[in-house]
Amino acid sequence: MKKLFLLSALCLFSLAIFAQTAQSDATQMVADVAAKVNLDDDQKTKLFDLQVKLSNDLAQVQPLRDSDPEIYYNKVSTLKEMNFTAIMKMMSEDQLEDYRKSVLKANSDKRSSLYKKWKADGLSDQEIKIRLVEAM
Repeated sequence: MKKLFLLSALCLFSLAIFAQTAQSDATQMVADVAAKVNLDDDQKTKLFDLQVKLSNDLAQVQPLRDSDPEIYYNKVSTLKEMNFTAIMKMMSEDQLEDYRKSVLKANSDKRSSLYKKWKADGLSDQEIKIRLVEAM
């Protein structure tokens, strides 16, 4: 009985830490985007909610990373693409232009840099592909 109680408490503690991390990451992402794109308060709230949902969805597919990397990659790619589409739908044309110029350009540069680094480190193409989708 004590073991069950301790296990339950540990699970709840882990969930609380994950939720805090997801919210912290979402807050940082919103701040980064808001600094580059003029978002109103409603858009900031929507973006925050989208990021928390993405974090939760990514956590659910994480066990597939080692057991089935290709399915994991496909699921993460799909989740991130859906998130990106939702972000783009909530922005005006001017905001989208600013987003493309700053955020997407920075992501492209980061992707290129990471690819070169990991290739030089001798990682497999599959591992690089997975790491890139995780990093973006």
